[in-house]
Amino acid sequence: MMPKNRQVNGIDLGCGAHFFTNYTRKAYDWNTIGLDQWAEAIEYGRFKYPDSAEAYWACDFLRGIPFKDATMDFVFSNVVIQHFDDGELDKTFAEVSRVLRGGGIFLVIFKRWTDWARFTEETGLKVNILSRLSGVVEIEEPQLKKAIAAAPLEITQKLTLRQREGMREFRWFENQEVVYFGRRHGLHLVALVEFTSGRGLPASAIMFERL
Repeated sequence: MMPKNRQVNGIDLGCGAHFFTNYTRKAYDWNTIGLDQWAEAIEYGRFKYPDSAEAYWACDFLRGIPFKDATMDFVFSNVVIQHFDDGELDKTFAEVSRVLRGGGIFLVIFKRWTDWARFTEETGLKVNILSRLSGVVEIEEPQLKKAIAAAPLEITQKLTLRQREGMREFRWFENQEVVYFGRRHGLHLVALVEFTSGRGLPASAIMFERL
């Protein structure tokens, strides 16, 4: 779905130290920029992918994505919106819509609310429900714990005790909530897929197109 006759520009929104920014730059020669508010994660991303270090930016994108209107061909956001309340999610969708070109793609992946008692029984992972009303939980992530164990001490010592234990706090959305915010900001629903992530977590991927 990306242009074949020119440079593809895109954003990995909430990239952390993930591979997507580096991979798309190397495999497809896309001009992908990774943005994340967590400076320590950006520092670790630059450490892991030194050839793409200049593409990992520490940025509070809730105050605005630092690109001009209609300049991006895609925005990819993987399990990032779990950290937002409704107001922050609205701002994010507004900014994504602003920077996307007409026909540009927004692919957002997020975790869905589920039966946590059954989830714990089936996976053996710890889950603490912090707010049933807002759908906020704290869940054990073995891969996060493994990544932290492999990270340099100067990075891990900046983390909280719960983060070092592999626990992450999330807000879990229903599909219709995310679709609502997309349509509110001129994004057309292209596809919605429900799946179980590699970590055994219930997730959804929704693809929008900028009208």
